[in-house]
Amino acid sequence: MQHILVVDDDAALLEALETTLKAEQFQVTTARNGKEGLKKIKENKPDLVLLDIVMPQMDGITMMHKLQDNPGTKNIPIIFLTNLSDVDTISKVIREGMFDYLVKSEWDINDLVSLVKKRLKKK
Repeated sequence: MQHILVVDDDAALLEALETTLKAEQFQVTTARNGKEGLKKIKENKPDLVLLDIVMPQMDGITMMHKLQDNPGTKNIPIIFLTNLSDVDTISKVIREGMFDYLVKSEWDINDLVSLVKKRLKKK
């Protein structure tokens, strides 16, 4: 079973994503900030990370850098989920190697599931 780590400080969104992804036969772990997310990655390396950008304690960009600096985690795919929609942030994320960036108000959960499956090549 493929494992997804969802890192977001929005409890309602975490619960919705966890429920939906489990229904799609994924193993799901959640964290409420980047610091907790890094700890969860060390505990059980996920196949993909859904990552918010603006969070307390450690933001998503910092967490991404820490993952990319570690040979054991640098190849874990990341899909950013955020309320930020400014072009500068999107450009920075794309330049730094992240290929998926979804603005929370512009997608529905089924679109996200499709993107996760595509990223993990799950049929």
